Amino acid sequence: MSRGKSILTVLGVVAFFVGFAGLLTLFAPTYAIVLRRGPEGISARVEQRLLWWIPIRGWTVEKLTGVKTSTERPEAMDQHDGRDLQTPETIGTLVLVGEAGETQAMVSPENLDDTRRAIEEFLRGGPPELHFSTVANWKFAVIAPGIVAVLGGLLLLVFLWDVLGWLRGMGKQDRP
Repeated sequence: MSRGKSILTVLGVVAFFVGFAGLLTLFAPTYAIVLRRGPEGISARVEQRLLWWIPIRGWTVEKLTGVKTSTERPEAMDQHDGRDLQTPETIGTLVLVGEAGETQAMVSPENLDDTRRAIEEFLRGGPPELHFSTVANWKFAVIAPGIVAVLGGLLLLVFLWDVLGWLRGMGKQDRP
């Protein structure tokens, strides 16, 4: 295989790993939430993130008045093949309520109460801004994509090490 084809193959595999990690974070989203005090009240900005830091969607609520939470446990799914029922995980939802509307973000049920309390404390007074991140599901939004992305990153590092060795070898061949 030529050097050019091997470079394209490795870059394609790295793109697959990073793309798969991105797909996982799309289905189990992470959010960045910013609450800001202004002269007209508190505003909230919620951004859904791809791969933990790339904003792909955003919503703003002006004149924030409150926060609500809910949890939902979807019904168990029957496998129809004699195996046990599969019980889906509980879904946590954070709803930021403003005078003219509301927006929501999925939050792991493990973090839902702490997140709600932090927002309620901010609404009662305190610093001018509050920044935090939430995840819908730790296993599928952080752990699994992290492992997949690390594998892609390691492959890229091995590839770069190989290219550097090849370039050093080329430099030695040119010398008399």
